[in-house]
Amino acid sequence: MQSLVVAILLLAGSLGLLTADPIITYHVTSIAGGYQYNYSFSGLSLLNNQELDISFDPALYGQISNGVAPGGYDLLLFQPNVPPAAPGEYSLLATVDNPTTVGTFSVQFTYLGPGAPSSQNFAIYDDNAPLHLLASGVTVAGAPPAIPEPSSLWLGNIGMILVTCRGVAVRRRAGRKISRTTA
Repeated sequence: MQSLVVAILLLAGSLGLLTADPIITYHVTSIAGGYQYNYSFSGLSLLNNQELDISFDPALYGQISNGVAPGGYDLLLFQPNVPPAAPGEYSLLATVDNPTTVGTFSVQFTYLGPGAPSSQNFAIYDDNAPLHLLASGVTVAGAPPAIPEPSSLWLGNIGMILVTCRGVAVRRRAGRKISRTTA
């Protein structure tokens, strides 16, 4: 019985099914002429030919453009209302096993709804099997990406480097003065 459980777990792991529930976080930025979603992922592990689709409700979103994703993905943008009443999509197809989930994932769009843009539906499919849904959910609002602050250790090291460089320069100048006076 234990060997059967282990075999099932190994098979599920090899199919990319043993990851934590994927969480897709978005941050909305206002830009000239519209908005931009910046996405970040946790618990997302895609294999080659697995696809993440983030939907754009045709009643709330106009044109989507300027999609960005790092290497390892084939990115496609599908416009809302083409055909009529169809959702738009920011669609990422993995072209390698376990492509990075770190980097810039973004898309620009016009917003037609009331208030501010908010959560979107997403789905993850395995394109190796027709319409095989692996997971689905709703994106969650997140904080804007943090600007890393330099650590005090890093600043201290810079200070020590500057002091050392200044000391070397002072010694060189002093050495030149001594050699000029003895010549």
